[in-house]
Amino acid sequence: MSPQTDDGPRPKVDAADENMRRSRDRLAAATPPDRFVFRPAGGDDKGVDFHFDLLHGSSAYGFSIAGQLKAEMTAKPNTDGSYSYSIETSNLNYLLDYPFAVYVHFAANQNEFRFAWASDEQMRLERDEVEWKKQGTFTIRFEKLLDAAGWDEIHRRLLADGRRARVLREQLAIRAVGQSTIRIDLQTSDITTGDDAFERIRYHGVNLVASGYGRAVEGWFGLLTRQQQEEPSVTLALAYAAFHSGNLHKARGILAPILPRRSEFQPFEKTYADLLLNSIRVQLGQLDDAGFERETRRIEGEAPEPLATQLKFDRLRWEHLAEQDDVTRRQRWRELSSVSASLLRDPNLPDTLRVQVHIVQFQANAVDLQRDLATRIAHSQVRLTTGQQLSQQEVAEWLRIRSQRAEVNEQGTKLLAEANRLGHPRLQAEAAMAQMVYLVMTLTEATLVLAGMRAPRPDLPEAGKRVAEQELQRVAALFKSIGDVGGEIREALLLAQWHEVNGNPVEASTAANSVRGVAEAMGLDDELRQIDAVINGNTPYRSVLTQLANPGDLDYRHATQSDEDAKQLARFELGRLGLPRDRLPVIERAALVVRDALLEKYNWCQHFELLEEQTYRGNCYLQYTTDPTWQAECVKHKRRSLIPLADAAFVIDAFKRSQCNSCPDRCQLSRSAT
Repeated sequence: MSPQTDDGPRPKVDAADENMRRSRDRLAAATPPDRFVFRPAGGDDKGVDFHFDLLHGSSAYGFSIAGQLKAEMTAKPNTDGSYSYSIETSNLNYLLDYPFAVYVHFAANQNEFRFAWASDEQMRLERDEVEWKKQGTFTIRFEKLLDAAGWDEIHRRLLADGRRARVLREQLAIRAVGQSTIRIDLQTSDITTGDDAFERIRYHGVNLVASGYGRAVEGWFGLLTRQQQEEPSVTLALAYAAFHSGNLHKARGILAPILPRRSEFQPFEKTYADLLLNSIRVQLGQLDDAGFERETRRIEGEAPEPLATQLKFDRLRWEHLAEQDDVTRRQRWRELSSVSASLLRDPNLPDTLRVQVHIVQFQANAVDLQRDLATRIAHSQVRLTTGQQLSQQEVAEWLRIRSQRAEVNEQGTKLLAEANRLGHPRLQAEAAMAQMVYLVMTLTEATLVLAGMRAPRPDLPEAGKRVAEQELQRVAALFKSIGDVGGEIREALLLAQWHEVNGNPVEASTAANSVRGVAEAMGLDDELRQIDAVINGNTPYRSVLTQLANPGDLDYRHATQSDEDAKQLARFELGRLGLPRDRLPVIERAALVVRDALLEKYNWCQHFELLEEQTYRGNCYLQYTTDPTWQAECVKHKRRSLIPLADAAFVIDAFKRSQCNSCPDRCQLSRSAT
């Protein structure tokens, strides 16, 4: 009976509800505030008690764990200290609808939290209890303590799995583009009947999901008859929509009934189903990264033509973009160009795929040109720090890049018009992005050239700046609409570069910082380096501007640079020479020798020089296969050591003792660095 008060009876507080509330409060208090945001679930949720939203550094991400809390006031441990708890099977099925989910057990009498991953329990049940889905309940053995190590595991696993999920979704989306030609305009959709929906999903479903319209596809699915729903192409589109929204178990459940009927699939359907299942398995932990790569190569090898060529094209595209070694990247570009040409020779290639191939070529070309520009900037910096002028060959390189960029711009204009004609959001975003890359590169070159001439920065009209920034914002919105986080990061970096060359470092830093957390969450190390360079104000562009504006004693700067700075210049030199990466250690040692020899001008005598012996006999590819040999020279008295040796320190010391000790003309350079 409810307790009586002066103003009438009141509801009695249920002890179980009160215990759960207190336990949830204890869990919230135990959650590390620098790793997660604890968020209670809504009151109408049937199986989730809380969410852990990931924090990494000072940034929040879209990675979240759904959790259910099981609290016992007088829990009895097993002999090994773990706790066993019986849970309804329906609850596990519900939790598995979330991409990441955990059970947390609280033993109040021990003040101890333990946890278990829902996906791990599901895999254990499938391994040990084949008929588990027919059972009303199952038992979890909570073994893992939710202590510092436990929180580390949850944080690390959520971060890693979240990164992988995003990358796989974007790669599968790219593979889907071009398998059909459709103008996507869902604001004026004419889908009104089941037959209309069936035709749209059957022929364009995967492409629609890849373009960000998974919810529309799932909505249309309800209009279909049972027979239409069982069509392989329709089921595949629905499974992909579930995968795209992060519901891995639902996607696998949708795929399972149709996989035995793979012989009925069209070639694309069969291959894409394999790719989708491969991506689901690696995210569920059923495949490691090496196994995933092996399976991907196997699927590519078994796919019929021209689909196999399309898959190879997609793989080479990602490998080219990710490659840091200039020589290897050029090789990837040659392979990518060959595969692209093969695809474009196919007269039956869909328009969307044809445009995508051209856009990928355009992007790869633009990326290479941008990296070439960065290399030119860095090499010019090296020349400046040693007080040298650019050679005719280096001037010719600048002219070559400039000429190529003009061709790239013309091609980009045509591609953007074609993407707009097709009305495909992903193609529109990629084409517009590449166009803006050209604009920023052109402005960067103009700014540096004028800075070298001591002329003021080019002052763009405010109206022109607004148009360019609005276009960049439009590109960002397109990438966001299709769920392409990688595209959003690339656009933010381009916006940062745009602000930087327009003399707005604060806006540049803000743009870069806006995507730093996401880039870190996705493990994009190259993008992170670029972002941090913008935030810290040490991009190659700003470094060259500083050198041009404040030349000071450039020789002394070079002579006193750190080992890491000398090695950084060696890496740029490796790229400039186009040599394999295995030559880098030799070039780094040579860079340190050059720096130390230059310092002798300040510490010993300004007339001292150290000469590098050219041992590759006219074959540039043989450069730096071994350490170069060195000779010391006095430029004033025309004296030189007789025998070139690889031990530069010995050469310098011997020359100083034999030629310089008693020289009356020995004098040091003054140290007037700014």
